[in-house]
Amino acid sequence: MHTFPRLVADIGATHARFALIREEGGPLERKRRLLTGDFPSLRDAISHYLRELDVRPSWACLAVAGVTSTERIRLTRVPSWSFTRQELQREFGFRQVCVLNDIEAVALAVAELDPASMAPIGGGIEHSGSPLAIVAPGTGLGMAQMIPCTGRWHIIATEGGHSTMAPGNEREHAVFGYWLTAGSVLSREHFLRGPGILRIYQGLCALDGVAMETDRAEEISRLAVEQDDPLCTEALSMFLGLLGSACGDQVLATGARGGLYLAGGVLPQLREQLETGPFRERFEDKGMMSEYTTGVRTWLITAADPALDGASRMPIRETADY
Repeated sequence: MHTFPRLVADIGATHARFALIREEGGPLERKRRLLTGDFPSLRDAISHYLRELDVRPSWACLAVAGVTSTERIRLTRVPSWSFTRQELQREFGFRQVCVLNDIEAVALAVAELDPASMAPIGGGIEHSGSPLAIVAPGTGLGMAQMIPCTGRWHIIATEGGHSTMAPGNEREHAVFGYWLTAGSVLSREHFLRGPGILRIYQGLCALDGVAMETDRAEEISRLAVEQDDPLCTEALSMFLGLLGSACGDQVLATGARGGLYLAGGVLPQLREQLETGPFRERFEDKGMMSEYTTGVRTWLITAADPALDGASRMPIRETADY
């Protein structure tokens, strides 16, 4: 079976990342990052990338930010990017098209990560042979479990990012009340993906009767870190505190005593704030179960493209309903 060269991709709501691998265990070559918004469809983005190659991939593995269990697959936050595996096979001549959730691809990478590709956040002790959890704030909020099973990892991509979020103090309660009055669903993803920092900041400004300095999430983080703007600093701190609470809940709900891994496009730029801010305190603060969460390690994945790397590790099966 000829499975090389292979096209691998990480398809998100903001960026579509592509690469080529030419042999088993080979490096990712010809890496490109495209803006999803620059193309009307996934097929257009693939066509744009393939025009640059000197070879035609015979196999493709796509990690996508959406549900992959249906015949027609859509990006959750860019539903116009929809496709079926058969459509891609017919149009590009791929022998096989594998599609997996992007957080599942991150999990495949986590299984092979070296220590240099992750940074510890807080303490904890090693619990070998226990399940792991992954939480990935980006354009959306991805969550997954990794369960040890007879010498390998069984990976379960979940939709935990859409579960309900709860405030942990009066100030958070007031921000939640602002958005509840506005008719918003108070889900984890509402507050803990990239634009969530903006929602928190908007709520704080409204509560304090202060005009917003910016309407861009990345600018709020910059103003907090570089200029010590009071409300931007509070918004970032609240974001990290809520994230810590949600991650602690995820560990309790899944029994992930083996550790929790933070991924996604938002957090690598906030490494210092994760280490010094309220994330770990809120992660551990679980009342009578605080001893449980205090013993669980948390890690920040610092590798550049874990989902792309994970997609390249997807095992080949000639006949499969991917």
